[in-house]
Amino acid sequence: MSSPQKTSVESSASIGADAMAQLFKQVVGLTGIPMGRLSKFRGPPYRSGEPSLTEWIEEFEEATGSLDLSEDRKARVLIDYLAGPAREEVMCLPETERLKPDSIKEALRLCFGQDETFQSLSSAFHARKQKDGESLSEFSRSLLRMYGRMEAAADTKGEVEALGKLRDKALCDQLVQGAREQSVRRELRRIQLASESKGFTAMRREALLLFQEAEPAGRTGRIREIAEVTTQQSFQQQLVDSQRELASVVTTLKEEVANLRSEIQVLHQSRPRRKPLSEVECHQCGQKGHYKKQCPQGREQETQNQGN
Repeated sequence: MSSPQKTSVESSASIGADAMAQLFKQVVGLTGIPMGRLSKFRGPPYRSGEPSLTEWIEEFEEATGSLDLSEDRKARVLIDYLAGPAREEVMCLPETERLKPDSIKEALRLCFGQDETFQSLSSAFHARKQKDGESLSEFSRSLLRMYGRMEAAADTKGEVEALGKLRDKALCDQLVQGAREQSVRRELRRIQLASESKGFTAMRREALLLFQEAEPAGRTGRIREIAEVTTQQSFQQQLVDSQRELASVVTTLKEEVANLRSEIQVLHQSRPRRKPLSEVECHQCGQKGHYKKQCPQGREQETQNQGN
């Protein structure tokens, strides 16, 4: 029979090994959540732009909604995306409870859910920016959810009415200001001015049609496609210009080669022509067909001189 101390050590070792395994799976991307899609929840104090617990849980459910995860696998992924006080709180749960996503969420809400006030929601809403890998449709839905929670958290009827009047303008402004790319912000601002009287729903619809985003997002926006086409056309134009320049160089080289051939031909024609041997006249004997040094009579005379 194992002692309580031994059981505690084995349990700690199991937790440590489990944490290491989950960390390894997260690093290699086995959790199934795209990199940058979901940030880790740490608990208070919240940093500027960090989601509240309620918003973070909604983002987690949205990120894992398309994944076919069992309850214990989903719980492990949920723990993987906790850090700091939030992870420490969950690790205090019994091991069987750590395999239940609802139990983990309940523990998180018990410790960190009360911090979601109207002021904190308002700050989080106005600090919300489009994340890397987050589509425009996802970002706008998140803004809608956040504003709805702000209205629900309002203390007085007057605050609720004021939020209702400012709803369209606040959502439009934050959609424009929070967009990740400058070119997108510029187009959203144009749409906002054109559909100011129609409200946020009309602006969002026109923006999604402009950027050709599907539900869920995954297709490239029209502006990005235009930029890619422009870049491709620029590259093709550079290629055409390079080909024209190369053709011009080849033409110049051909002309220079032709000029060199003409000069060589002129030089060859102006060079003194050597007489054929049959036309050469010997200065020794006066006969044709050989030079003086090769003259037979000269050789005979030289032999006779040597004999004398």
